[in-house]
Amino acid sequence: MATDQIRAQIQDAWNEELEHQTFAGLIRSQLARQAESTVATTSYEERERMTQAIVESWHAQLEQVPDLIDAVAEAAARALVYDAVAPILDVAESYFFQPDDLLADSLGLLGLMDDMYLSLSLLHSVSEQYRGVTGRPLIDVDLAPSVQSVRSLFQGRRLAALDGAIESALCRPGMLASVKQLHALKQPLAVKDWAPGAMPGRADEDVREPAGV
Repeated sequence: MATDQIRAQIQDAWNEELEHQTFAGLIRSQLARQAESTVATTSYEERERMTQAIVESWHAQLEQVPDLIDAVAEAAARALVYDAVAPILDVAESYFFQPDDLLADSLGLLGLMDDMYLSLSLLHSVSEQYRGVTGRPLIDVDLAPSVQSVRSLFQGRRLAALDGAIESALCRPGMLASVKQLHALKQPLAVKDWAPGAMPGRADEDVREPAGV
């Protein structure tokens, strides 16, 4: 597993964000445009607090991704069916190490949002396919709200490309059949302290990728 490398990459991205505030700048500009287009006004200080809360919340969710990859791997290994999910986990990990993917990793925290979406989508799919076989999810965490939250950051060709990459990974020859081997798992693995979904100030709706980015 390469999850420790992912954790280091997330820390590097956070350091990059603290220095250059690429993601925060995007959020600031969108909050300012919203303030100009609505009757209710917000002060600069209020928008700065909202910006900081949104960025920190996305960072916290991103930090949980390698923990979730480890949790799925551990659950499968306990049941001696790791080989069934290893190909999907490999894709979930390897996307983090493509520096020039849909959002360049050089953008810091913002550059890992596409990696987060792809990885969470694959983990959610694995868990739900297991539910389809056994009636129980592979892990007792509902990832759907988090998948939808990060999905809201994308639109157009980038969203289509990400969804295509996910579908391609799941439709590899024998992939769906191998996942069915997970029926041997006796019970879902508990994963604590995961806070999925909505962001402060409804950032999942407010902060979207601007056209042309």
